[in-house]
Amino acid sequence: MFGDRDDEDSLCERWLNLAARFTADDFGAHATWHALHACYTEPQRKYHTLDHVAALLRLADAERAHAAQPEVLEFAIWFHDAIYDPHARDNEQRSAAWARRALEAMHAEAALARQVEACILATQMHELPDTPIPDLPLFLDLDLSILAAPETDYDAYRRRIREEYAWVPEPEYRAQRATVLERFVARPKLFFTPHLAARFEARARDNIARELRALHAS
Repeated sequence: MFGDRDDEDSLCERWLNLAARFTADDFGAHATWHALHACYTEPQRKYHTLDHVAALLRLADAERAHAAQPEVLEFAIWFHDAIYDPHARDNEQRSAAWARRALEAMHAEAALARQVEACILATQMHELPDTPIPDLPLFLDLDLSILAAPETDYDAYRRRIREEYAWVPEPEYRAQRATVLERFVARPKLFFTPHLAARFEARARDNIARELRALHAS
């Protein structure tokens, strides 16, 4: 699990370097880092933590050549789960609004702020909007890449999701989790970018099918 001081310092440095491209307000950049850090280390989080942020940033680095605007990907990664209350249904909207306010305070271009906001809002349903956004398909694919993880990593992921919903009774959780997964497998494709679909699609469907069998087992 994430938590090593050197790891946190590395993430902090990465955030500050990203923020420095858009603002000369060093105090504001540090304040935003501390706010993000506080959110991602909340006790109810087991999967949606700094580990998740760091993993997506590594994937974004590997996919940089496929990004139209890498900073859109980075800001979307930083803010997409900034607000995460398992009891709430407006986490994406609140996270997107925070991202927009932060980017406005950094004097980022309005177009960049709109794209980051749209990327975060799209994580609610993991669908592409009618208006194309260049980096949105890649961002959504990165966010769902955990579905294509090796079996042991996928099993750790689903256990952590269950822990985040520990307050939900087991029968209700199984039914709701199965509904979410069945909605995904009913799609013609889980991943939108051809190269990541080729890499992730089959294994993701295998993992989901395996979890669904476990969820439906009596």
